[in-house]
Amino acid sequence: MFISAGVAAGIGSSFRCPIAGILYALEEFNVHWSIETVGRCAIAAATASLVSWYLTGAIDGQSNFEDTTGTFDYSVIRITPSGHASAMSPLFRVWEMSAIVLLGILGGLLGALMVVLNGYGLARWRKKHMGGPMVKQKKLCEAAAVACEGSLIAVLLPALWPCRALSPIEQDAVDNGRYVQWHSSTCADGDVNEMAALTFSLQGTTMNNLFSASDDMVFSISTLLAYGTVYLFFTVIAIGTATPVGAFIPMVLVGASFGRALGTAVQTFGYPDIDLRFYAIMGGAGAFTGLMRTPMSNVALFVEISSNTLVSGPLILCCVTAKVVANMLTPSHTDFMCMWNDYPLLKEDPPDEFRHYTASHIMTELYKGVRLEPIVIGLKDNKTVGREILRNTKHSTFPVVVDRSSDHTLKGILRRADLEQLCANEALEEYFPLPIEQVMELYPWVVDETFPAARVYRWFMRMSLRQLLVVKHGTFKVVGVITRHDLHECCMQWPTRKRKSVPTFEKSQEMQRL
Repeated sequence: MFISAGVAAGIGSSFRCPIAGILYALEEFNVHWSIETVGRCAIAAATASLVSWYLTGAIDGQSNFEDTTGTFDYSVIRITPSGHASAMSPLFRVWEMSAIVLLGILGGLLGALMVVLNGYGLARWRKKHMGGPMVKQKKLCEAAAVACEGSLIAVLLPALWPCRALSPIEQDAVDNGRYVQWHSSTCADGDVNEMAALTFSLQGTTMNNLFSASDDMVFSISTLLAYGTVYLFFTVIAIGTATPVGAFIPMVLVGASFGRALGTAVQTFGYPDIDLRFYAIMGGAGAFTGLMRTPMSNVALFVEISSNTLVSGPLILCCVTAKVVANMLTPSHTDFMCMWNDYPLLKEDPPDEFRHYTASHIMTELYKGVRLEPIVIGLKDNKTVGREILRNTKHSTFPVVVDRSSDHTLKGILRRADLEQLCANEALEEYFPLPIEQVMELYPWVVDETFPAARVYRWFMRMSLRQLLVVKHGTFKVVGVITRHDLHECCMQWPTRKRKSVPTFEKSQEMQRL
């Protein structure tokens, strides 16, 4: 919940888009949506957006601390009329729907290509060659090499590009400060270099350049395609190094480059009145959706930064197309990296192999089928026993039973923090039973050991559980605990296991019916 609220605040403050921040946090970090989680994300995103909007505007001289007024004119990406001479036109022809679908397909392919190159390629190489002795020195050298490579590309690429003079409309955009920024590189006075305007600028400025009005900044198709291709492969190399490199803005820049190139091509073939910002937005949203597979938050983000709700329909079409195409090829970048690093990432639905197993198999998979005695605490245990349990385990919760040595009948569940407080309470006698019944949870989630594994998985995910107690068939005696790590191990092992027969177990009526 706190991670989700932090993510929502980060997106909200970075782009002044609180709704997109809420949706991204829920879409990417939560399988189960609760009113409490949505409420906290909303408060965090709204607060971060307002504080960032006000303080940044004050620093920029556009708001006043004394009369507590701010400016809604300040945004990271200038697509609104305040950023350009005219508003972005939301009108598009019917045949342009095919161009939107094409940008969605391109975005899905770009996202899948990113996963293949960075995940299946560089991640394997880094895991093989960047470990072992002197790992810090290796990571430092890699980061330095990538930085030098990026600087070299940013300098040499514009040197290969021709210079040109500004058109009257472009010169007017510069003179009136419409958030466009040209660079001359090695050009003569008065001339500009299209490639330098993209490579010499910071990421935010480059994004504003790509999202500029059609006539405020004119880029050739070759410039946009070359920049998008080079930036894509440089992003592949940079992500995964020991530097704070993100994937959001780089993929938006790559997609916007290809989207604006497609729009420029449409302009060239007889439709000069189309708005290139529309194509740049579709390309950027499609590329990022293809990488992260979060279409809802991407639609909200680009609707908010464009200040135009009429683009929501084309954005939905583009983002959904990108997700469908990318899902057919690879998992999302986040899912792949979590799987590659053995993080216990669980999908919403279990693998098909789960239908052959039970809860008993899940809780014993980590121990090669051996059933170990669960770590429990009895109602009559004292501080000495509590300190021993805390010292020897790192569990976050403990089942509470009638007697730890003889009767494992379940009575409740005790959080580690509560047990630590009880053991630290000096008012309690050392060898007297702890008042566990006063702080324990009386009704924890419990399943029978013969319960179907597929249903256990769905319960665990739908209810966002951290642990699930397992009791002996026909009784209420605790025999184990299922955690996320247990389910993750089963997801990794069972699909690859060659099964000659169904595992033997005591079939309950529920299992026979399934």
